[in-house]
Amino acid sequence: MPLASHSSMVTIDQAAAQVVEAIEAHKRNGAGQFSPSILGNVFNELNRMKISATFVPTYPRFLLDWEDASGALGKALLEVAYQRQQSLKRG
Repeated sequence: MPLASHSSMVTIDQAAAQVVEAIEAHKRNGAGQFSPSILGNVFNELNRMKISATFVPTYPRFLLDWEDASGALGKALLEVAYQRQQSLKRG
């Protein structure tokens, strides 16, 4: 079951922008969603997804261990990963 309806699908670029915002929040405030390390890894995987149509991100298993996974950023990142998995199943 999709995490969001098709009308509200999150693109890789949108998710990457949200990750950058979260990284910047850590720099400004010293706190934010997830950890800077996890966010850096997620950002790298999102970039790999943009380059390769067959790259499957590994970050979802790490995000699910965080309470932040239920927030807007967590949901967006899990939606992007879900979309990728579904596109590979159809392909």
